[in-house]
Amino acid sequence: MPRVSRRKFIAISGVGTVGVAGCIGSDDDNGDDTAGDDDGSDADADRPDEHEEILDYWEDQAQEESGTFRFYTAMPTEPAHEMMDQFVDRFNIDGDDAEVFRGVTGDAYSRFQEELAAGASTADIIMLGDHGLHLDMRDDDQLLAYDANQNQYYPDDLTSEYWGTPRVLTYAMAWNTDEVDESDIPEDWADTLNMDPDVWGNNFTIGNPHGGGAYQFYHAMDNEFGDEYWEWVEHWIDLGAVAHQPHGTMQEEMMSGQHPLTMAQIHYRVNELLEQDPNTPVDWHVPEGEYGGTPVGTTAMSITSQTERPATAKLFVEWALSEEGVEIIQRGDYGYTPRDPAPVEWTHVPATYHDLEHLPIDFQRGRDERERIQQQFDELYDA
Repeated sequence: MPRVSRRKFIAISGVGTVGVAGCIGSDDDNGDDTAGDDDGSDADADRPDEHEEILDYWEDQAQEESGTFRFYTAMPTEPAHEMMDQFVDRFNIDGDDAEVFRGVTGDAYSRFQEELAAGASTADIIMLGDHGLHLDMRDDDQLLAYDANQNQYYPDDLTSEYWGTPRVLTYAMAWNTDEVDESDIPEDWADTLNMDPDVWGNNFTIGNPHGGGAYQFYHAMDNEFGDEYWEWVEHWIDLGAVAHQPHGTMQEEMMSGQHPLTMAQIHYRVNELLEQDPNTPVDWHVPEGEYGGTPVGTTAMSITSQTERPATAKLFVEWALSEEGVEIIQRGDYGYTPRDPAPVEWTHVPATYHDLEHLPIDFQRGRDERERIQQQFDELYDA
């Protein structure tokens, strides 16, 4: 069959979207119920056990499919496009074209829902920075049940028959070393109550939980520390902390010296600076102990029940969750994967996700508590 003749890449840019922020976690509800579509179960039952054989199995079936293969994602633009490019080359996918829609989580999810409502062709694969939305899609029968063989290399609380999780976000205090004395950095989250107003007054940033990445931080901290966490937030606000939705803005202000400390920067942003130039004046700290740990955000990948190319979608998921696919994600955004072992180990931040002390993960609570957490922040910040 002829190989794909055209690749159509659609990219949009944007910052965190209000109301459809990223959420973290997992409780015991990891998607092991009967919600969702399970078309293709007969083919799944015949699937081989070994990775390369599984790829060959789905590749053979994918060659019988035609039409556009669509990947909607909230991951960074460059690795998203690189994944599709290498996937099409690797497996000689037949079709009219291969389409990548890259946007913030809210935009990717909204496009998917709008196309569903219009009865239009839509995503075959959807990958969002909000596990709560994956729960919603599962419960609304919008996801195809497929328990990828590659899920065996991931923590149980980050996998289900409806998703795999190739990418995670972790958070640390980060600062501009040209502007900040390390002795002034709080030892742990509780120690932020002792931040010196003469040093830190109006001089640092925090996240706004209406933004994608920031909500993940707030939810994890609220889940672990409860009312104590909100005492810390109130103190940060009293000190004049500036709240932002996008972490990129926090980083720009940190490196410019405008606000040289950010209370919750994503590891991959610090790592990217240091990988590109090890002399960059930036450092980071993950608190440890009773009042320590890093919040975890997730980027899950699911096959939609509306896929017009189910074999191609299953091939994509098996490949994307493998070392080969995950390495593209890691090198593209300088980040972490929960896959064990990770294909890339970093040198300027903890080598892998598994070298960090994580706060507990709870998907369901992250979905259920969003409105309350955002409202609680608004009442403090707008007071």
